[in-house]
Amino acid sequence: ELIRKFFMDRREIAFLISNEMRPLRSERQQQEYQDLANAETLLDVFDDSQMSATDLMDFWNTFQAPTERVSLEWAQAKLEKVTGDPLVTKLDTMTFSMLLDKKDNSVFDPERMQPGAGADLAEYMSQPLAHYWINSSHNTYLTGDQLQGISSAEQYSYVLQKGCRCVEIDCWDGAFNIPDGNPGTEPIVTHGNTFCSKILFKDVIQVLKESAFAHPANNPYPVIISIEMHCSHDFQKRMWEICRDILGDMLLILDPDVDKMGMEALPSPEKLKHKIIIKGKRGMQTKAGEDEEKESLSETSSNDGDSMFGALEKSRSGRKADDAVPATDPNWAMLPYLWAIKFTGFHNPGHAHQMSSFGESRVRKLVDAERTREHFVTYNKKQFSRIYPKGSRVDSSNLNPITSWAVGCQMVALNYQTGDAPMSLNFGKFLENNQFGYVLKSPYLRGTGHRMEPLILRVTVLSCQRLPNNNNSRDIIDPYVKLDLHGVGSDNKQGLYKTRTVLDNGFNPVFNNGRGETFAFEIYDPDSAILRIIAMDEDVGQDDFIGACSVPVSVLRAGYRHVPLLDEYNTAVRQAG
Repeated sequence: ELIRKFFMDRREIAFLISNEMRPLRSERQQQEYQDLANAETLLDVFDDSQMSATDLMDFWNTFQAPTERVSLEWAQAKLEKVTGDPLVTKLDTMTFSMLLDKKDNSVFDPERMQPGAGADLAEYMSQPLAHYWINSSHNTYLTGDQLQGISSAEQYSYVLQKGCRCVEIDCWDGAFNIPDGNPGTEPIVTHGNTFCSKILFKDVIQVLKESAFAHPANNPYPVIISIEMHCSHDFQKRMWEICRDILGDMLLILDPDVDKMGMEALPSPEKLKHKIIIKGKRGMQTKAGEDEEKESLSETSSNDGDSMFGALEKSRSGRKADDAVPATDPNWAMLPYLWAIKFTGFHNPGHAHQMSSFGESRVRKLVDAERTREHFVTYNKKQFSRIYPKGSRVDSSNLNPITSWAVGCQMVALNYQTGDAPMSLNFGKFLENNQFGYVLKSPYLRGTGHRMEPLILRVTVLSCQRLPNNNNSRDIIDPYVKLDLHGVGSDNKQGLYKTRTVLDNGFNPVFNNGRGETFAFEIYDPDSAILRIIAMDEDVGQDDFIGACSVPVSVLRAGYRHVPLLDEYNTAVRQAG
């Protein structure tokens, strides 16, 4: 009721978010809030449907929960900026709504989106690598599914420009004209023992050199290459030659003394600018089943009976999935900076440069048990963990990354070619820190502080703006908004909360006659939880996706906020919110 009449002409505010754990800052603020709350409409507060600079200052300090109270000078500067006229002394309905519809009024705290997440960038990026969540890709070369998808070297450029900092390369022995032009001596990249197409390893490395730190992203922070090795000695040596010749000084090589003595903490991203880090095995590989990177063929076999991929692999390669694979070539063995080792338990974590990979099913078991969950948190304060999807995800669907992030796992590898909810969560997670792909873990997960206290989050959905019809039909859409909370345990609440449908209005649908519809969430681990806000079009048979926005609860801003909508591939839906 507070804003309903004031916004009869333009409905530009999307959401009101309040956090019951955040008290009002003073008795004066409490009185201001009560005075405004008692008013039937904003017309009772602002004379003649217009808002003066003083009114704007009072509104902002009362409802927008600024970290510091704004001044009258601030309000006057805002008024001049939004109108473009230094002589204007009041905002009308349209100009006030324009003010609230701007990027700096986003529900996502804009300071956290800046380099350094509002702090000094160099200081923010000076923690050990293990203290960051790192934006990561699975089977990066694939543009489609895991069985017959097309492989492309250009996919590496695409994900790097999207903020990814850990890519994966599956390496296999090449053969004459596989792919076309291969003299038979060049290693190839493909999803082995499937019908996926093949590309040359050297083409991938060339793209990585050209794209890792390039315009327009201009991201200087290190790129990690996760190698899944299936090559014989001769082809491993050729891989070493390619990396040496193309990447040269960009490669981060482990100091021989560290090799002997071990490492207590990894360097920081700040120290490793413009470096490429290879992660892989250095010693003898025994059985494929002991190779933590053999996810695509064997991950599901222990849970779902004999894997369909095991039979496929045997028929196409002539060997069983548990046959021995070649030992590591001594030249190639010098390149991995991060050593991939088999996980033997939390009692024996190893040195900081030694890391393990975990399938999503195994992670779920470790996280579900309270004892091992806390051990996992401690392990990830020093060690690196990489999490990959289970092998049954042949459609390239993605795992829920929050399960792993919540215990401090740094790299959760996702299929970038799939526009699903986990990729939306990933995009929202890594908006922080200018999309550099490195987000500092919470103090609790770094061992420097406590968890955030549980809280109650109240969200009021007021309206939407300029929603497109994605079906390209002449029908006018019937929108509604869903609110899904993604988190750990009881913080997982999807499909439970949605507004009523507004019929035949995609331009400015208003919910509950402008009063909005309110939803409350009890959140026990706010550090991990992400709120996903989804605009839908109700239709016969199946409702249509319009756009969504995923925002970590830790960076939500209280107040009347605008929510920018993104499509399934996390590209902005123009002007929609």
